[in-house]
Amino acid sequence: MRPSEVSLPGTTVFGTTVFLHSLGLDGGMWHEVRDCLPGSDIRTPTSLGHRGRAHEGAITLDRWTDDLTAFIDRECVGPVNLVGLSLGGIQAIHFAARHPGRVRALVVADSFAYLPDDVARARIDGMRDRVGELGMAGHARAYLDETLTAPVAPVRVDELARSIGGLDAEVYLDVVRACFTADVRADLADVASPTLVLIGERDEKTPMPAARAIADGIPGAQLRSIPGAGHLASIDNPRPFADALTAFLTDETVGSPARTETSAS
Repeated sequence: MRPSEVSLPGTTVFGTTVFLHSLGLDGGMWHEVRDCLPGSDIRTPTSLGHRGRAHEGAITLDRWTDDLTAFIDRECVGPVNLVGLSLGGIQAIHFAARHPGRVRALVVADSFAYLPDDVARARIDGMRDRVGELGMAGHARAYLDETLTAPVAPVRVDELARSIGGLDAEVYLDVVRACFTADVRADLADVASPTLVLIGERDEKTPMPAARAIADGIPGAQLRSIPGAGHLASIDNPRPFADALTAFLTDETVGSPARTETSAS
């Protein structure tokens, strides 16, 4: 057993896992996955610029990394497993490259390393225009309607909508800009931890080519798809998502040079 691992009766054994959420949501987006991993040591911080996390000045990728470093210093002991989805995946890559000794294993889900300038601008302008037209509450509903690909309980959709809809519009658009202009391509080769890249098979926001580019750039990374899931794969189909995490984090051969591309069942 590695020094960072703890034994929890009746559960898998893989130490502390920090989950980083997607754009506009918060740590509560991981409820479904947490329910599939009872007893595990899980931390779900909420990023700067999101629910309850006021900030001064512009949001940047480096600020997110510094904030995550402070959180891990305060809340965790030893190297952690770092799991990030979408924006959280970008943050996780950047942190892992900057602090290789502090990440036991890395999981990047439904994310991207870089968007071409025209694509980034179109996404930023599109969200700005929709927020201006519908307000944050209307934008939140529209975003979830177009993003969730599996049936989700109405009460859960309401909860997710409140997370996004309750954000200040100007702060949210600052976060949008920081997310879509982020470029972690140069970080990929510096990731030293075993890495798993996950992609919802129905993800149209960050589709398979984006996931494959991340896996190709990180030495030894594995690539797996989550069936029946879109961009928010951990919410659309949490059990296969959690099973893929468990298999990866408990595999003694994790991080071997051979890359695989399979579908989690």
